[in-house]
Amino acid sequence: MPQNVQTIRGLIVKQHGCGDASAATGLDHANDLQWQALALKHQFALLGMKFPTGTKPCEYWALTNYGSEAAFFRGLAALAASSKHPELERVPWVLWGHSGGADWSTQMLQQYPERTIAAIAARGGAFLFLGTNPTIANIPVLFALGEQDKVAINETQNLPLQTFKRYRKLAAPWAVAIEAQTGHETGDTRLLAIPYLD
Repeated sequence: MPQNVQTIRGLIVKQHGCGDASAATGLDHANDLQWQALALKHQFALLGMKFPTGTKPCEYWALTNYGSEAAFFRGLAALAASSKHPELERVPWVLWGHSGGADWSTQMLQQYPERTIAAIAARGGAFLFLGTNPTIANIPVLFALGEQDKVAINETQNLPLQTFKRYRKLAAPWAVAIEAQTGHETGDTRLLAIPYLD
């Protein structure tokens, strides 16, 4: 929570990628000083999440209907109560996700367009975009790809580009950024993501 802010205006949600190693650092997203500065500037809260999988596949939480959507709202309600910021249950959000987290974020975008200000899908996030949905065509979306990403190339390269092209035909304010000499890791995505959202 930004200090000395009486009313939170929105929420930046940062969702980690697949695997327990990524989940282990998921909550640390809220401790990132650069993202905190962005949140403070706009009187937003910053939320890091943690969805471990253990022996289960990433889809166990990356697909929202398996329970992660409900867990998110339960966590949000608990945070609203413990922080004495009940508005957190109503404020709009910005969604950022990496890999499986990008898939999670773009599903939330499609299910809650009225609450979504913008979304950044790093190294994925397009495999559940079917056709075009005019409801989300006015919400800015940035696909942040890695030039050397070899993880599930169709999902992390081809589908984001195809989805971007479909929505640009609707004049959607969508963008694709391909980070040079970078694989599936998030690399320097923050250097574009933070000013893009700002």
